[in-house]
Amino acid sequence: MYYLLAVYRNRPDIFQIVLDGQYSINKAYTQMKSDEAPEEEPTEEPIAVERKKVEELKEKESGLPQIDESQPTHELKNRIVQMRKKALSITNEKSLEISGQMTEVMTYMGYGYIFMSETPKFPR
Repeated sequence: MYYLLAVYRNRPDIFQIVLDGQYSINKAYTQMKSDEAPEEEPTEEPIAVERKKVEELKEKESGLPQIDESQPTHELKNRIVQMRKKALSITNEKSLEISGQMTEVMTYMGYGYIFMSETPKFPR
């Protein structure tokens, strides 16, 4: 009876189909609930997301100004480019290293993959 009242309140169109005898009460309630359920978006593995970000950073960096060979290496523009490249390489190495460690830890502990935010946190 509860299902019939819920269909009557929320979905009068399906209620008419129940009254006509084409749907059972249970089928009408199930249909109503499935229509109300939000569609789930597919989620990616966190490690794949991190690697994708690293690749995007590499591509973006390749489009930025590079070292000018006609100028000495200690010139300001060349130093800035060197510092940017060094920072990016360290970031990429650490990001991949942490992602690899997370995979090992989660697999070892039997958790599988835990979807994480921007900063990985190890379970204690």
